[in-house]
Amino acid sequence: MSSLRTLTRALPRTTCRVYAPRVRLIQTSAKAAAGTAARDTRLALLGGTAIGLFATSLLWKSQQPLHLDAPPAEKEEDVVVDPETNIAFPKTMHIESKVRIPDMTLLGVGVRKVSFLKVKVYSIGFYADLSNPNLKIPEGATPEEKLEYLVHNTTCCVRIIPYRNTNYHHLRDAFVRALQLRLNEAIRDKALDEDAGLNASANIRKVKTMFPNVSLNAGSPLDVLLAPPVPGKPRVAIFRDLGTVEDEFTSTEFFMQYFRERDALPSPPLKERVIASLPA
Repeated sequence: MSSLRTLTRALPRTTCRVYAPRVRLIQTSAKAAAGTAARDTRLALLGGTAIGLFATSLLWKSQQPLHLDAPPAEKEEDVVVDPETNIAFPKTMHIESKVRIPDMTLLGVGVRKVSFLKVKVYSIGFYADLSNPNLKIPEGATPEEKLEYLVHNTTCCVRIIPYRNTNYHHLRDAFVRALQLRLNEAIRDKALDEDAGLNASANIRKVKTMFPNVSLNAGSPLDVLLAPPVPGKPRVAIFRDLGTVEDEFTSTEFFMQYFRERDALPSPPLKERVIASLPA
């Protein structure tokens, strides 16, 4: 938690002042004055709207809990392109922070499709810190067991890039459904005690409230970081620009939804490519 507070305090705060233009009316005749007033009122409204949107954008960006080093252009050899969407992902994820976060390696990309029409929604890339000296993937483990080991034992990140314009609430609803389904399974199988189940349920509700009802444009990345494990502390998931979740179950299961054995995986190509790139 102290690392998270340090990360949040490290971000600059800015204050944005908006100066509305003054409209000075010069009366010449009744007809000219009326025309000028109407025209200037329209200009003032348009100018105020544009300035307000710009100010909102600045204030929104100033509250980012996480800054990701994402250059506007990557060299061709430094990216992997999703063949179904032509969306590119950097091979290495680097996060700028006063709290050291290790660089992560891209293990695979895939497309998310919905409905029987197989509409492409977004491409997703999965990153993990493979340089962690404490990683000791068990010999003879299945691919799913290896993935679960990585998620539970090292820093991970998913980058989601919409293929078409969408809405934060559309993404949120899918995330919450997947988490709630997994929670119900864990409670049914007695994998969680009552207190852990209640805590997970509260954090799933928190995930639901942190997503704003605004659009997310095609090509705009949404990054979710799974912070490195700290002994005796729950894992922390950081949703860039949105908020954090401090709960072992909710944080890790958000990532495991893409890899668990089930018929309706969000992105089967992602799982296939990540498994193919796992260390032997």
